[in-house]
Amino acid sequence: MSDPTNPSLPGDPQQPPPPPVSAPPVSASGNSVPSYPPPVSSYDQPSKTLSIVGMVLGIAGLVLAPLWGGGIPFSIAAVVLGFMGRNREPAARGFWLTALITGFVGIAIGLVTVILFIVFFGALVATIPAYQYRY
Repeated sequence: MSDPTNPSLPGDPQQPPPPPVSAPPVSASGNSVPSYPPPVSSYDQPSKTLSIVGMVLGIAGLVLAPLWGGGIPFSIAAVVLGFMGRNREPAARGFWLTALITGFVGIAIGLVTVILFIVFFGALVATIPAYQYRY
């Protein structure tokens, strides 16, 4: 009973039988040899470059943030690389998470530092008496 519209039904004599399941290899002593997966080389592991660079930039931005907000560009780069690492390198969770946290904290500290400098120097300029020229 073959179906002319579907010639490849199971049990059809025209189909070859499935290949036999092979037994594990046997050593000379008669014991079966266990098969182990091939060793993993360092080339097979996923890269963590984006996340590590983001973490280093985040730490640098955190250190430089109190210096007149000089760490803000480093912190912004750390946040960008942290999000890129989250999407591309899920195995490097610790690195990209550190990059995100230090990046956001560095941005916050840098902005607070810049605002405090503006307020301080604005108040300083406002308290200095204006010099008047007399003719």
